[in-house]
Amino acid sequence: WFKDDEGFDFLRSMEQSSCAIAIMAFDKATFDGNLKGSGLLITRNTDTPLTACTILNQKWPQTTPNDKIVLRVFIGKPGNDVVEYLDDKDLSELAVKEIQRIMSFSTQPEWVRINRLIHCMPQYNVGHRAGITAVREHVVKHYPNLHLIGTPFDGIGIPDGVKQAKELVQSIVDSNEN
Repeated sequence: WFKDDEGFDFLRSMEQSSCAIAIMAFDKATFDGNLKGSGLLITRNTDTPLTACTILNQKWPQTTPNDKIVLRVFIGKPGNDVVEYLDDKDLSELAVKEIQRIMSFSTQPEWVRINRLIHCMPQYNVGHRAGITAVREHVVKHYPNLHLIGTPFDGIGIPDGVKQAKELVQSIVDSNEN
C-alpha cells in the first residue's frame, strides 16, 4: 500500500528470516527422555538449525492427552535457509534427530507436522528501535488513523501480539471517550 512512501523504507529493508515449527507427539509410556521444565531456548551460536522447543504437555497440560508427550520444535536461524529448501519429510527428520540429540532421548514420534513461516521473522538489528520510532512518527504525521502493531514493532511472540492488540484497542477506546 505504501510502496512509494519513503517513510516506510525501514520496514521494507528489515531483514526477515524463515522458520518452521515441527510439532511431534510421543507415547508417554515409551518415552525415554528426562523432561524438565516447559521447554528450552537454543542460542544462535549453537551448532544446530533449531532455536527452541516447548514441551506442550508441561507448559499447557490441558492441550495434550495424559498419555502423550508433545514437543513443539522451532527450526530456522538468520542465515540458515534449511526451512526453505528441505521438504516436509526431510525437515521432520532433521527436527526429530536434532531434538533427540539436544534432549538426549531416542524415542521416535508417532507423528510430526510441519508449519512453515517464510520470511516473516523480523530480525532486530542495531538501530531497530530508532527505525521503528521514525516509521511511527511518519505514520502519525501522514496517516493519523493508521495504527501499526505486529512482529516488526514490539515483540515477535503470540503473547506480544495479543498485548499490542489489547493496548491498541484500549488506546482507541480512551481517545473516543474524550
